[in-house]
Amino acid sequence: MIEKIVISVAATIVVAILTCIASALKKQGKKIELLMIAQQQGLRHDLMDMYYTARRWNCITDDDAELFEAMYNAYHNLGQNGVMTSRYEEILDLRKVPYYGYIEKEEKEKQNHVQ
Repeated sequence: MIEKIVISVAATIVVAILTCIASALKKQGKKIELLMIAQQQGLRHDLMDMYYTARRWNCITDDDAELFEAMYNAYHNLGQNGVMTSRYEEILDLRKVPYYGYIEKEEKEKQNHVQ
């Protein structure tokens, strides 16, 4: 009789502990999901900023292209990519330059040759 009571109490305690653990894990999962969404939105913002800079110059620096690709891969692995895939493909097709000032220098050299 006492043995059944001890087993019943132990089972109740184990179920209560498992319920608390499950609840804590569920809350942690929601927090992690929110952090992932926030991280993805931050990456999207930075990628769009780099995209518009590259489109304005109609080229991208070697360093920015490498960074854009790494950031895109992180963004892509977080899921729900939408329009960023087409922007990524556009960036890959842009001319690569050592730095953006290179374009200004190139333009000045063209103007000097015309005169």
